[in-house]
Amino acid sequence: MASIEVNKKAPDFELEDFEGKTVKLSDFKGSKNVMLVLNRGFV
Repeated sequence: MASIEVNKKAPDFELEDFEGKTVKLSDFKGSKNVMLVLNRGFV
């Protein structure tokens, strides 16, 4: 697994939001803050 370094730019990636729409990190370029929440699935 790749590690993340402090004060380095995050690599661009894409995920599906809760509505199934694809969202890329680069969509938020220029925003001051971006919060990413990853929820584990429940069985």
